[in-house]
Amino acid sequence: IGVSLVSALLFGLAPVVQSLRSDPLRGMQDCGRGDCSATQPRLRSALVIAQTAVAVALAISAALLVQSYARMRTLRTGVRTEGLITAFLRLPDSRYGTGPDRAKFYDDLLRRMQDIPGISMAGATSALHLQSKGEGSMTWPEGGPIDQNHPPIVRNRNVSPDYFRVLGIPLVAGRTFSQADNALSGKVMLVNESFARTYFPAGQAIGRRVTYTSEHVTAQIVGIVADVRPRMIDAAAQAEMYFPYMQRSRHEMALVLRSNLPLAVLERAMRNELRALDPEQALYDVQTMEEVVSSVLSRPRSTTSMVAFFSVAALLLAAIGIYGVLSFTVSRRSREIGIRLALGAQTTQIRAMVVGHSIKVVAAGIAIGIPMSLGLGRFSSTLLFGVTPGDPLTMALVVTVVLGVGWLAAFFPARRAARVDPMRALQS
Repeated sequence: IGVSLVSALLFGLAPVVQSLRSDPLRGMQDCGRGDCSATQPRLRSALVIAQTAVAVALAISAALLVQSYARMRTLRTGVRTEGLITAFLRLPDSRYGTGPDRAKFYDDLLRRMQDIPGISMAGATSALHLQSKGEGSMTWPEGGPIDQNHPPIVRNRNVSPDYFRVLGIPLVAGRTFSQADNALSGKVMLVNESFARTYFPAGQAIGRRVTYTSEHVTAQIVGIVADVRPRMIDAAAQAEMYFPYMQRSRHEMALVLRSNLPLAVLERAMRNELRALDPEQALYDVQTMEEVVSSVLSRPRSTTSMVAFFSVAALLLAAIGIYGVLSFTVSRRSREIGIRLALGAQTTQIRAMVVGHSIKVVAAGIAIGIPMSLGLGRFSSTLLFGVTPGDPLTMALVVTVVLGVGWLAAFFPARRAARVDPMRALQS
């Protein structure tokens, strides 16, 4: 409200100040020939140029965000989301303070979950794909092309043996985890294709050893799985490591289940099984994977909608501004137009004169709006997905649309100018 009041005062006082500074004698001499002041048409054009520039900058940003959101929705994730149910559980230190205790609890729980009629597979992970990037650890791949003093931070997840099968993530080479990969056996790990390509470009990742975390724990790579986007808002897959939760358990885990049961029926059955195993524990955030994806995309979706709304509003205001300025100009220059027509000017020339003025104003706004959009792009680049702030095709599309809006706004004033009756214009 405060900004609106200030804007109203500023734009309302500007004509008053301008009228107080005008010369009455000059005004009486010139008012019959057109605008009473040369400053007025320049000021009107400047305001329309500013409107157009803002509209161009917002329209380019909106077009980039719309493309970004569309690519998020359509890009392959690497996970079969249909029929996938997720739920979270956190074990307290007071009851499950050691790794083996937590691993045994989750083993028993997954076994019970898989026995529920209608559930075909059940797994668990410390960080849910498409929602979280996972935990990061300093990593030293054996013989990998890295700086030993500045090792890369690689994301990792602790998963159950069936986790990849539940999500539909294929095994590329080697083997997956088994129940034999427990706290008493040698430490093992799986990596994704991006990890293998990055740190073992020669293609011999299976059997190699990787040291990770500040404690310098070492595990052997026993398998390679396909790449999966860690989150919906990440443009591409990244290097990832996977550890068996029997060797590296966490208090909080996400359960993933493959089922064709309705969510309400399945949730009730899951809670009953958990209550039978430990009545003091509780599930939370029980939802389908489609709901998880929708929740992750809610922020980019709302941002895109908001910017698109303001860009459409700015384009509409620019069109109204162009139409208003041209309509006013035509009405003030009707005598001049009548003289031109009386001297032999063609109606097409009159229309071209009016439309040409509109295109000049729009072109000036575009010339200012494009650099503005590039400046905005530096701040919104973190929201973009698979598209760059200076995308030439997007800019060309927006420029074409804005020029079309400018031409459309000039069409009716130009048609009215071409229909001016020379005799009436000269007599008025």
